[in-house]
Amino acid sequence: MLSLTTTTAQLTDFFERCLTSGVQSRLTTYEPGGIILTTFDANALWAYDIDRNRRYPLPNTAPCISNCHLSPDGEWVSYFNRVTREQHQMRLNGAETQAIYPDAAEVIWWSDNTLLVWTPNRDAYVIQEFSTDQIETTAIASDGIYSLQPNGDYGLSISQDGEDFYRVLRQLETDDDLLLGADAPYFNAAAWSPDGEWLAFVGEGDYDETNRVSGAELYGIRPGIDENPTRWTNLHSIYGAVRVNDMRRDNLTWSPDGSKIAFWVIELLGSNPTGINRQAILHIYDVNADQLIAYCGFSTPAHTPFSPRIVWSPESTNLAFSVPLPDHTGGNVLVALNTRNGIFTELTDGLFNGSAPSELIGWGRLPDQ
Repeated sequence: MLSLTTTTAQLTDFFERCLTSGVQSRLTTYEPGGIILTTFDANALWAYDIDRNRRYPLPNTAPCISNCHLSPDGEWVSYFNRVTREQHQMRLNGAETQAIYPDAAEVIWWSDNTLLVWTPNRDAYVIQEFSTDQIETTAIASDGIYSLQPNGDYGLSISQDGEDFYRVLRQLETDDDLLLGADAPYFNAAAWSPDGEWLAFVGEGDYDETNRVSGAELYGIRPGIDENPTRWTNLHSIYGAVRVNDMRRDNLTWSPDGSKIAFWVIELLGSNPTGINRQAILHIYDVNADQLIAYCGFSTPAHTPFSPRIVWSPESTNLAFSVPLPDHTGGNVLVALNTRNGIFTELTDGLFNGSAPSELIGWGRLPDQ
């Protein structure tokens, strides 16, 4: 196994965008519009129409988190059909339902015409032009892989060394591994950019003497181009030791255009990442501009064990998430952030808040919107 070598941390430009405090009430309209997929009860996947300010359950669906995905154009969603017991696709208003693959646990769009299929046994297949009469699949060497590079030759895996576990980036054909760091809960999130060029991941940063813990930082690597990850952030110099997001490995959010990554930052007040910590603040890292922006007009204590899952608007200009607010009862509130002006807006309330967090699945659109 190769040792982890990183480039020198870049001097990322840091800005705070805190023009307003708290969450504002929605005006008559909200731009951009579109459809946000989420849960308003425990029985179905729901669509919230921003333009009409109305919600409706999608037929034959169940609440989903990781096994529902939007298409690259934001007009389709893959989901598990409760009647057929198969993975289907449909428009975001429930129209044009179509079966995708009979033995699939999860279906992910890699491009408009390329789908990645995970079976219940964690076998992986690629489907090209699945809407044709003859579905042709290509198997991928996915043994031990939990995340595959879109249209690429690499995957993420976990390697064990004694009692310790590590994240590795594996070349699928050669089985060569590149060490990315320890697989530590609350410090192991990772996500591929939409085009598969970059892997963004959370890793350990500078050691904090006060809290006696290595805080989290955001890194990026381009497999097949550069085997040395680049440290994108220097959060320790701003806050001291921090945690990025939560205990889920997949909870980093790329914008649809592949230029930015959204995540929550939580200051640590001790060595225990699940202990009493400060509130979570939204941050965006701009890969092209090498800029980090903190949207500190809003913060939330609802970050452990799960921080609010973030979704981007199709235009890569706005974010949405679901959180409890102290002055609201009866469920979570759907909040949107305009990343250009830093204003947080309440879109609607009453999202289901049971034993699991009321997750947002995606922000898409109806055809011709």
